Amino acid sequence: MLEVIWIFCFWNFDNWLNYGWLIYLLHLVSFNCSVLYKDKFTQQ
Repeated sequence: MLEVIWIFCFWNFDNWLNYGWLIYLLHLVSFNCSVLYKDKFTQQ
């Protein structure tokens, strides 16, 4: 899925400059949340 997003960003480089950092931030947050959730789940 991540590869598709990167390809999409390269195809739309102008759009990447505009909102690409938002996509990156959202993925970073979602990744951190999933890791934290996984840690809590395994601790229980």
